[in-house]
Amino acid sequence: MELGWIYPKRKKLLEDLVAKPSGRTQGINFQGKFQEFSKYTVQIGVPKYRLNNGRTYASQIEYLAKNIELPKDFFASDPESDSAHKAQHELLKEMAGDSHLLEYFKDKNHKQEEPLILTHEGFVLNGNRRLC
Repeated sequence: MELGWIYPKRKKLLEDLVAKPSGRTQGINFQGKFQEFSKYTVQIGVPKYRLNNGRTYASQIEYLAKNIELPKDFFASDPESDSAHKAQHELLKEMAGDSHLLEYFKDKNHKQEEPLILTHEGFVLNGNRRLC
């Protein structure tokens, strides 16, 4: 499973996209206000999870308590860490299962149409569960 392209490849792709504006935008309620974002299409394997994620913070603490061999800064020390991204993926998958999202989207009549919001470095600001 690919959990995000490596940083130089991801950064180059995003810089190339932004250099040639798509002309497409989408308005989204984000951080308490309606904002217009430029819209681009990227492969699903490009973005990386944002490990500093408020929604998963408590689950990360619990994960570290259960895996005492891991350093306390496991999720904070390296935002590119493959092992931290694999753990984050499992936490998000569990959260999606708990809220029945996985079940819901197995039905072909239900499609995920809301876009992800990415930083210029390709980290997901909004949509970590959707990416999962």
